[in-house]
Amino acid sequence: MRELDVLLMDYIESHCRELDEAQWILFENLLAENDMDLYSWFTGRTTPSNPAYAPLVDEICRRVRA
Repeated sequence: MRELDVLLMDYIESHCRELDEAQWILFENLLAENDMDLYSWFTGRTTPSNPAYAPLVDEICRRVRA
């Protein structure tokens, strides 16, 4: 989904140097999720199925909006 690509690439380009190994692993796992689920999470329609994703989704949304 193009919208997700733009959102996630902006986040990575701006913040990849700040991520530690555990954050990269969590991010990679997040990327493996279904695009429709990701879209729903990033638009605030639903919350992530894995509670560990919630802070990362919030962080990505917050930083991209800034």
